Amino acid sequence: MSLSKENREKIIQAIIEGIALNSLDVNLLAEKYQVSRQTVYRYIRKLKEENIINQQSEGAKYCLTTQVFQKTYPNQDLSEDMIWRNDLRPFLEDVKPAAFKILDYSVNEMINNAIDHSEAREITIYAFKNCYDIKVLISDNGVGIFQKIQDSLGLPEKRFAILELAKGKVTTDPDHHTGEGIFFSSKAANRFIILSDELIFTAGRDDREILREIKVPESFSRGTTVGLGVLQNTNVELDELFHHYTEYPEDFGFNKTTVPVKLLDYGEESPIFVSRSQAKRLLAGFEKFDFITLDFSGVEAIRQGFADEVFRVFPNEHPQCAITPINYNEQINAMIQHVKNTK
Repeated sequence: MSLSKENREKIIQAIIEGIALNSLDVNLLAEKYQVSRQTVYRYIRKLKEENIINQQSEGAKYCLTTQVFQKTYPNQDLSEDMIWRNDLRPFLEDVKPAAFKILDYSVNEMINNAIDHSEAREITIYAFKNCYDIKVLISDNGVGIFQKIQDSLGLPEKRFAILELAKGKVTTDPDHHTGEGIFFSSKAANRFIILSDELIFTAGRDDREILREIKVPESFSRGTTVGLGVLQNTNVELDELFHHYTEYPEDFGFNKTTVPVKLLDYGEESPIFVSRSQAKRLLAGFEKFDFITLDFSGVEAIRQGFADEVFRVFPNEHPQCAITPINYNEQINAMIQHVKNTK
């Protein structure tokens, strides 16, 4: 019995995904789709013949055939739209439409940030494209982004710059930038990373926002590298994402944000937040938004001073701002209700 076109495409996509994630199991695929192992191998041979996948030698693991772009630009009179139009757009022209729109927006925003903010002498762009996903890296040799935000906002530590980036509307040049680019890019991409100043921030739809301190190679000891990973079959529609953080259709203003509370303290696996000073650091800039969602994923507990500042004092001082907690445990919920009921 011949397979339907839909089932053939599902098997082929499962093969590609298995190779991409280093988890290809022919026996499991055959069992899942109720076909013979020979059928699965026939599709694998077809993918090899079409140069969608390849094998370094007989018996070696399969890998996706990946095209690579790399170019270094002197940061003199650069414009992101010309880089995109002349170099990256032709390289990415066969990318599927939803993924292409995300890359068009995000890559242009990240290149512009490097041009305008990094004070770099050079900017290097890498792009990797295969049938599963596209990865783009924008690397500069200028001032690290976390250091720059720390200096601009007067933050006590560089790592707090990441919390500010996660909020949105943070920029070191408010006269010329809105600070929305990194926020929306990190929500649209499947993977999003910023590597700078021996810190790495990972976000994206397939990752919760995580901050880690690392030792970086000498080649990354100065400047900033921003990485974007987008699946060819992404189901993210960029316009819908924008609308999610606005009052569309009444207002296109960026007036909603979602902030991972855990970024307040990256050193603990399950942190406990106690002080009003921590709360004030979290709340800084919230008055710019009408709707704030606080994601308590990974937070073990909050104490009375912290909760009171976030859920009673700030709302009383800024009644136009609505704060909604999500992903909280029973202890956190009890503390929130306690301070809300305090007269």
